[in-house]
Amino acid sequence: GIQQWDQEGEPLHEPEALSAFVEEMRASVPANAELHEIAEHINDAAFCAKALEIFDRWVAEGIVPPGRGHAA
Repeated sequence: GIQQWDQEGEPLHEPEALSAFVEEMRASVPANAELHEIAEHINDAAFCAKALEIFDRWVAEGIVPPGRGHAA
């Protein structure tokens, strides 16, 4: 899911529209960008864990500088 309001039971829950959006994202993401698909909603803990996993990898790879006072 993309937002709180598109979950089942919410006013913007439209599975067909979400499916079309996801298909277009798959087709449109440029080769130099990463697309990670997980079977979780954006508000789920698994989404946050995946985002932090990617961020931590970017820090380790030097793509994102480490925060002040933290070793790389």
